[in-house]
Amino acid sequence: MAKLMQYQSTHIHAPGVFTDIFDGEHYQQLRSTPITVHDKPVHPPTNYFEDDRDIALGLSTDGYGIFTCGQATAWPLIIFIYNLPPKLCNHVEHILALGVIPGPNKPSNVDSFLIPLHEELNKLAEGVKTHDTRSRSLFLLCAFLLIIFGNFSAVSMLMKMKGVNGLSPCRNCKIKAIPIPGDTNSTHYIPLTTDLTDLGQNHMELMADAKQVDEAESLAAAGRIAKETGIKGTPILSTLDSVALPQSFPLDFMHIIWENFIKILIRLWTGDYKGICEERYRIDASTWKAIGASGMASGPTIPSTYSPWIPDVSKKGSYLSADMWSFWTLYLAPVLLRNCFKKPKYFTHFIELVHLLCICMQFEISAVEIEEIRTGFKKWVEEYQR
Repeated sequence: MAKLMQYQSTHIHAPGVFTDIFDGEHYQQLRSTPITVHDKPVHPPTNYFEDDRDIALGLSTDGYGIFTCGQATAWPLIIFIYNLPPKLCNHVEHILALGVIPGPNKPSNVDSFLIPLHEELNKLAEGVKTHDTRSRSLFLLCAFLLIIFGNFSAVSMLMKMKGVNGLSPCRNCKIKAIPIPGDTNSTHYIPLTTDLTDLGQNHMELMADAKQVDEAESLAAAGRIAKETGIKGTPILSTLDSVALPQSFPLDFMHIIWENFIKILIRLWTGDYKGICEERYRIDASTWKAIGASGMASGPTIPSTYSPWIPDVSKKGSYLSADMWSFWTLYLAPVLLRNCFKKPKYFTHFIELVHLLCICMQFEISAVEIEEIRTGFKKWVEEYQR
């Protein structure tokens, strides 16, 4: 295990190429930054990850249904060790299970459950005397939390952010949402025409906004500030000096794409999305049924290494995991949806999406490809709106 944990120290960063967390801007900046705990330098002074044995950690949580019926949820807290090779660090046997927030509802104060972790991470930043099995000597083992991730609900909770329905819904920028005209519910809309050039926000700005909420004269004043800024107070994890807002809270590709976007797109095609039924891009019921049957029939010819058996996507109640949706979208749908739209441009539009998603799923992405993703999704959404 000690040898396996050397992946981080042997990883060679090539500028402009991204393969894992150690190629990220946050990690690279930390390497030239002195370690601090509560903003005070450790003794003896040293930089983050200066020792090859320093450990990079990631924290994840998400609510899961305790029972097959009802809304009761529990929230596991798990730690990933990125010093292990990427092909191993996500395996169950290498994940540290910290505990479970018991539910049955979403925790109203998640920071109260994170206090023991917060204290231990500060101790690990200072260094804990540990035995090195290779050199047969004692050393100060340091570990640092770099990223915290989960779905939008979980990350909003951990960051004390308003979330997707807030007037300031984004943790990465200061974009403002507007109420839907004539709509009485709390749903907001973000215009695509908004200029994001100067709307980015950084750690200092978010922490300043959080401090304003913490020091507000009244709950009403705190609520007004939170509504305007999108942040409801200082999250406990942001006080770890290895954590930076919003860089340490990356977007969760799995939930955004495979658990939400693709499902919504299919509901739109099949006339099952909020009463929207446009004939120009709708796939009729008989065609959609044939698509589902063909996809399921492909199971015996697909090695299980590639994907689990795909159920019939046309049937109500069919359960598809994110892994199944990924395989269906990238490899089955480009074949199954061909000639199924009344206008070819809608199929072409979908294939452009598949191209962008394939780049996102690569094990290695270049800076050029990242720019292609940025401009490609922008163009795709603009064409979608037209």
